[in-house]
Parts: sequence; structure tokens; C-alpha cells
Amino acid sequence: MTTLLDGRAFDRSAKRPPVAVQALPCWVDFNGPAPVSSFLVAADTKSSVRIPQPVPPAGAEHDARTPPEIVPVQQSAMRGRGLLGVRLHAPAGYAFAAVERTRPPHSVEADTYWRVCGASDDCLVWLHDETPSVHTEPMLQLPAWTQLQAAVHAPVSAAECEGH
Repeated sequence: MTTLLDGRAFDRSAKRPPVAVQALPCWVDFNGPAPVSSFLVAADTKSSVRIPQPVPPAGAEHDARTPPEIVPVQQSAMRGRGLLGVRLHAPAGYAFAAVERTRPPHSVEADTYWRVCGASDDCLVWLHDETPSVHTEPMLQLPAWTQLQAAVHAPVSAAECEGH
């Protein structure tokens, strides 16, 4: 089984309309563009949440501790249930993608074909009846995961290997 992802929407030089990426805690049986802003209206609350930020790599100038980002909590409702959400900013060099499952072009042999239809530098992460935090929503751990993947994939010198 072959799965392909057509990621041409990530080309930042191409002019595309902005895409609002939202992670909902429910299944919506629809695949395609929708006027989400007309039925999912977000309002700011008076509370906020702290999202830990990755520590800059060794050698980069930074304070001893990188302060967490403080983001306001938003509220809305979907199908009568309360939603609380926070805006998660993509780490530098990353973006959130909106994808749709489509039929592959005739020249491509794939069982599953996903097309990136837009990208955004942030994503609104929603939960039912509770404020998303790093303890309740794994997406908010994204800054830590990108820092970990950078460390795992960083080149290792021979001297570093000999020391362990």
C-alpha cells in the first residue's frame, strides 16, 4: 500500500490565501473547505495558559531559562458543547497543514493520496469543557518534541562518541 503527500502548498513563495487551522476534539463527517468562522465563533476569556518553549540550541544567545509563552484562552461551542482553546504557534521552520484526501493524478500510482491545501503558522487547539494544557493536550508539547527531534538528528562528532 502506497501513501503519498503532495506538499506543494508549503512553498512559501507561492501566493495563497491564509488558511485557519483548528484542531477540534470531535469528528466532523465532512472533507473539504467550510465556512468555519460563521458557526465556530471564538471569544477571548480572561484567563491564559503557559506553553513551555524550546530552549535554543547550545551556542545560541539566550537567557538561562527560556520563558514560557503565555497565550489567552478562547471559548466557543460546537453542537451545544462548550469548547476552550489556545492558539499554538508553530516552531521556527515548521507549519501546520490542512490536508485533504483526494484521488491521485493519473501519473501517480498510490493507494492513498493526500494533498496539502493550505498551511498556517498557528493552530487553534480546542478541548471540551477544559482548558488545553501540556498535561491535557499532546499537541501543546510540540515545542518540546521539535527540540527533541533536532537533538536526535543532530550530527555527532567522533569526540562526543568516544566520551561515552
